[in-house]
Amino acid sequence: MAIWLSVCINYLIDLLGHVSRDGAPVRSWATHSVLTAPCFAGLIAAFTLLAASKWLQLDLASPAFAFWIVLGAIIGMGHLLLDSLTGAGVYLGRRRIALAHMAYDNLPLNLGFIFAGVCFAVWSFGR
Repeated sequence: MAIWLSVCINYLIDLLGHVSRDGAPVRSWATHSVLTAPCFAGLIAAFTLLAASKWLQLDLASPAFAFWIVLGAIIGMGHLLLDSLTGAGVYLGRRRIALAHMAYDNLPLNLGFIFAGVCFAVWSFGR
């Protein structure tokens, strides 16, 4: 479920969160804001859980349902953390901030973060 939410949330944040200005993609405030991204990601997790609740045999009032929604919000914030390392940055309120100015398509950096994420997931869910 964590892998599904990670792929789904990250894909939808980028799909719905990039607008084109003069042929160049620009991040939208709607999905790339510190305030809106966790809410958007939590909604994606909730809709996913609602759609799969019968198959997962998940009670919507259970703590597990809340856990997966919170995890969705954390995944959204992780997406923003990585986007904040690029030159385009993310929105804090209506202002953009960038922690670093690396290229978004930096292959070694992206592979390193993918590896770190997989290691973290294996470590945390294997406990």
